Amino acid sequence: MRKTTFAAALMAITLSGCSDLSEVIEVGTATRHTAYAAMNPQFVTIRSLVEEVEIQEVTVNRGECRVIKYNGRSQLPKTIKFGKTAKIQVNNDCDVLEAEIETDQGAGTYSFGG
Repeated sequence: MRKTTFAAALMAITLSGCSDLSEVIEVGTATRHTAYAAMNPQFVTIRSLVEEVEIQEVTVNRGECRVIKYNGRSQLPKTIKFGKTAKIQVNNDCDVLEAEIETDQGAGTYSFGG
């Protein structure tokens, strides 16, 4: 009985930490095509569906792809307003299959292709 109560309480805590971001952001991928295919920048695109959302962290392919820094500065955190899209660049040789997005309004994992 005691183990069951503890397991149920733990599950309730875990579920309360989950967030459905489908009404907060839309997530996709994009490639900017250049004359040199090996140099085509890859992006995770995030569009705000709410007045304002702060993108705090983006993890691509479970950490196997790097989020590019510009002049040593991180692209995140980044705040976007309703209808605006943030493009988070990742290393060129990354085939984006999964992105975990953390925002000030929750977190979610998104899968692409495959």
